[in-house]
Amino acid sequence: MAADRFSEAFSAIKTLGEVQSEKLGTEDISKAYTDLQSRLEIKRQTEGRLRDILRTRTGKLSEVLEVERELGRLTEEIEQMEGQRRYYDQEVALSAITVQLLEPSALVRRGVASPLMRALREAVDVFMNSLGLIVYVTSFLIPWLLIAAGVWLFIRIARRRRRAQAR
Repeated sequence: MAADRFSEAFSAIKTLGEVQSEKLGTEDISKAYTDLQSRLEIKRQTEGRLRDILRTRTGKLSEVLEVERELGRLTEEIEQMEGQRRYYDQEVALSAITVQLLEPSALVRRGVASPLMRALREAVDVFMNSLGLIVYVTSFLIPWLLIAAGVWLFIRIARRRRRAQAR
C-alpha cells in the first residue's frame, strides 16, 4: 500500500475487532541506500574504464580475455546492486500491515476442563514415548540375545560331549 495512505488503512483495520496489541516499526535505510549509491557509482566508473581499455588498447589475447572476464564480473555486480537499489526504492514507497485475526470464540477464556485435557494429552505423550523406548530397547537387545543364546547352546553342547567322552 502507498505510504501516504498507511494511517487511514491502519485505522480502518482497527475497527474490525478488539485490538489486543499493535506494533509500529520503521527501518532507516538511508545510510545503506547512500552507501549503495556510492559503491554503484564507483563500479560504473570502473566499468567505463574497462570498456575504454578494451576499445583503445590492443594487446595479448590473454590480457583482453582477462579484461573481458573482469568486465563481466563487474557488470553482474552492478546488476545485483541496481536490483538492491530498486528494492530499497520500493520499500520506501510502500508500507506493510500484518494482521492476525481471531474468531470471537478463540478469545473466550479456557474452561474448567482445560487443565484436565492438557493432562490427558501429556499422559498420552508420556505413554507413546515409553512405548517408543520399549521398541528401541527391544530392537537393540534381540541381536545380542540371539548371540548369547548361540554361545550358551554351543557351551552346553560342548559340555555334554565332554561328559559323554569322560564316561
